[in-house]
Amino acid sequence: MQTASSSSSLEKSYELPDGQVITIGNERFRCPEALFQPSFLGMESVGLHETTYNSIMKCDVDIRKDLYANTVLSGGTTMYPGIADRMQKEITALAPPTMKIKSYELPDGQVITIGNERFRCPEALFQPSFLGMESAGIHETTYNSIMKCDVDIRKDLYANTVLSGGTTMYPGIADRMQKEITALAPPTMKIKIIAPPERKYSVWIGGSILASLSTFQQMWISKQEYDESGPSIVHRKCF
Repeated sequence: MQTASSSSSLEKSYELPDGQVITIGNERFRCPEALFQPSFLGMESVGLHETTYNSIMKCDVDIRKDLYANTVLSGGTTMYPGIADRMQKEITALAPPTMKIKSYELPDGQVITIGNERFRCPEALFQPSFLGMESAGIHETTYNSIMKCDVDIRKDLYANTVLSGGTTMYPGIADRMQKEITALAPPTMKIKIIAPPERKYSVWIGGSILASLSTFQQMWISKQEYDESGPSIVHRKCF
């Protein structure tokens, strides 16, 4: 009785294009499994995950890291629920350990070890939906900002896009920005992403240079002035 009940709970009905309705059970799980274990179909070929792994390992060693971090599923066969998580699990099991785990020492001396989070967390900059946000990625935001500017200066902006701030210190982010914005921008535009080594402190450096200019001294605000007038003093002295 328990077996029959379990089998029934696996059943799901689908309507075909011709209007016919079919009901299937655990075939829903067994059929997709053939992507990972072709032997289910009497085939001797390797699974989808092994094919992906073998393809990456045949590429130049310098680009393997990027390939592991940017494996894209496409096609109707990849629409099975949970296939992305399964691919992640299977390829992680095959990939070299150095691709999976890395240790970092925090400012307090504590050492943490993380795996593919190193790639998944930065991806949220380009796909905020990973964090449940509906906003555009940094590449789309950059593109939209440029396209809102006067048409005469867009060429210069595309050719002089500067990354700054600690969040831009992820390895490979400049190349990723270059690729994404190139895909969005008009074909005739030359795209150049500038990523200075000291960009983690770019804002502070720029602010310190600006504050040291003699022409900026008239905009200086003392603590006493701010305490007396509040934020409005900024508008009075700086704008």
